[in-house]
Amino acid sequence: DLLLEAFRRLTYKDVVLIIVGSGPAQESVIQHSVEVNKRVIFIEGIYEDMELAKYYMIADVVVFPGYATLSLYFALCFGKAIITSSYGNEAGYITDGINGEVYQYGDVEDLSERIEKLLRDENLRRRYGQAGERLVQEKIGVQNMVNTIVDVIRKQAGKC
Repeated sequence: DLLLEAFRRLTYKDVVLIIVGSGPAQESVIQHSVEVNKRVIFIEGIYEDMELAKYYMIADVVVFPGYATLSLYFALCFGKAIITSSYGNEAGYITDGINGEVYQYGDVEDLSERIEKLLRDENLRRRYGQAGERLVQEKIGVQNMVNTIVDVIRKQAGKC
């Protein structure tokens, strides 16, 4: 609902919000989207990398309104401008104003302003995307990503 409310507040109107995923709040989010605008598209959870890649490729901005998890790595790999929350900044990989935007968790106005800022500034989006790609190449690396994914899977398996 936070992302939808931030989207509703945008003055930049030439935009479509695509929400990929599903979860316990899905029905509430869908209902809220009807009230917000018809420029919202919902895509059920995608588990195939090639299918998910299509959505990263067409995105101008990737927003993680809550906890970003492993999806943040994929967005970085695709060289996308990222907005994440102060709460969901996976391992601190997004540095505000350097390779993305970090909004104050729960602050809809802050989130909306940052989305608006990136939608209006193609050069800034490009700069953030390039900085994110460099981060992946120089600091994160494929092996580190694989290790992180394996650790998450092991932790989740331990909960079963």
